Amino acid sequence: MKKRIFTVLSLGLLVSALLIFNCGKQESVDDLYQLAQANKDKLRFGTYVTVDAVETCLNDEAGRREALSIINSLGITKIYLETYRSGKVANENLLKTVRDFFVRNKIDVVGGIATVPGEKFGVRQEGQLSWFNFQAPKTQSDLEKVVRLTARIFDEMIIDDFLCSADTSALSRQVKGTKSWSQYRMDLMTDLSKNLFIKAARAENPDISIIIKYPQWYDRFHKFGYDVDREPKLYDKVWVGTETRGAATPRMGFVQQYEGLVNFRWLNACSSGKVAGAWFDHIDCDEFDFINQAYQSILAGAKEIVLFNYFDLMYGHRGHHWLRRQFSDLIKLATMVQKEPVKGIYGYKPPHSEAENDFYIFDYLGMIGLPLLPTSEYPMNADVIFLPTQAAKDADLLEKIQQSIDSGKSVIITPGLLKAMNSQPLLLDLAGIKSWETLKPPQANQLIWRFQKLTTDIDVQLPANLILASAEALLLVENNKRWIPFLTINKFASGGQVFVLNVETFNEQDFRTIGEVLLAPKPVAWLDLPEEWLNYLREVFLKPIHVSWRGKSRISLHLFAEDNRVLCNFNNELVSVELKWNAKENQKIVNGISGEELKTTGELVVGSIEKRSFLWLKKESKTSLK
Repeated sequence: MKKRIFTVLSLGLLVSALLIFNCGKQESVDDLYQLAQANKDKLRFGTYVTVDAVETCLNDEAGRREALSIINSLGITKIYLETYRSGKVANENLLKTVRDFFVRNKIDVVGGIATVPGEKFGVRQEGQLSWFNFQAPKTQSDLEKVVRLTARIFDEMIIDDFLCSADTSALSRQVKGTKSWSQYRMDLMTDLSKNLFIKAARAENPDISIIIKYPQWYDRFHKFGYDVDREPKLYDKVWVGTETRGAATPRMGFVQQYEGLVNFRWLNACSSGKVAGAWFDHIDCDEFDFINQAYQSILAGAKEIVLFNYFDLMYGHRGHHWLRRQFSDLIKLATMVQKEPVKGIYGYKPPHSEAENDFYIFDYLGMIGLPLLPTSEYPMNADVIFLPTQAAKDADLLEKIQQSIDSGKSVIITPGLLKAMNSQPLLLDLAGIKSWETLKPPQANQLIWRFQKLTTDIDVQLPANLILASAEALLLVENNKRWIPFLTINKFASGGQVFVLNVETFNEQDFRTIGEVLLAPKPVAWLDLPEEWLNYLREVFLKPIHVSWRGKSRISLHLFAEDNRVLCNFNNELVSVELKWNAKENQKIVNGISGEELKTTGELVVGSIEKRSFLWLKKESKTSLK
């Protein structure tokens, strides 16, 4: 199919007449629209319009004009029009009319499909969630028609979440045979990606670009058929869910804000850099939850963000105010992120790896202020490497750990890795651990910080009692009149060192207990460790990369090259932070957004971060006074 060419018409007086009112300041929509258009190579926003919204809100000229004014007021320059969801297929002629309207008005248009069953469309799976039985011939036949419809209308299309399965029907069990459910589902969904979605789409439109969009539950992908190794190779682009929502509520899981960054960067590593953008929504979000999703998406490297969905834009949300107010700030931040190399502690999670007791543990390290960067390949050149249970999938892991130690690197492991590696003698020897036993679970009432008692009101549940050989205990917890190591270190002549961080997050039983399938099922207590402990952990783990900072929990640190650092405050209050950061004689440290110079005392930088906001610290050359 040849690329369609449309006549581009001016928005004229429609856009220029519209106004935004922000805290008494009047700003024309045309200003924001022009800002968005001029900077869409750096950062752009889009919105996803579900099939219901297409048919009820965009089915006449007045609805389309309203939609244009709404998206222009938010700096949105791309729109995703859904052709199918939950048994409803949009009218083909209406889709073409809506597509042409937005293209005429300088809005890029993409098609979308949500692969969820309807009453007479496909076959619903036998399982807990409302997904398809993708093995059923009717499901495949019905979906092929929708794929072909979408490809006839659009030159780019995205497949929303739900390209996954938890079906346990007799048909699926028969085809599965002796495979594990994970392997069967990954094989099935990879085959359908190739021979149904991509093949059918390209039969209608050989030039079409096809995007697969992954949800945010990265530690559970393979269980439900998402193959992050094979699928990205098939699709033209990958999109990533960075929807973290309200971290303190059970409605959508106790998902930590840092998970958006982890999911984005890990999938980008899995797909060899094919990730094109991020996607988040309004569900269970206050205004700060909403804008925090934007920060983490951009800090992860997103150049494009889709807001789900148009209904929320039409009816309004408090987060839209913050998006408009900070639009230019977000562009500045995105521009820096895309230019500057990132650095930090590298966390290793091979594709399709089991988490056991360490589900989503990367998120929590990020939330206590460690700049955790996930990777799908062993980070041999990293100075600090975090290896939880997931790393055990690598058959050559012990050899790689030894090489890292011999090269003077620091390695952090969890008891979960010891268990997953069946307490291999070499791993125990490298960790300096004689033996260990599972604790079920201890309720600690005393923490020992630098071997001084520190009273705490939280229950720190340690997964293991570590019996030390050559390792040294750095932090201890009292349980039943026993002192249990919380953090140990084993040093080597090469300068290498191995830490055991005695923590876990949750396991499959925790999911089953509350009936959760995908998202974090409960809060994690060690996120609330005393500030003295958090500062000590940061000091120990960040020393090899020459970084030092102090502050409370729920603040994330993001490192870029040598001259840019960003801190995000997820607390509901203003916080103070202290960083040791040397500026050269001809340098000053400024706020990267405002340009205001920050006060420094020697090598110490002290800053305040407003609640649920970010602080970008930047080194700049001092200008000579004339």
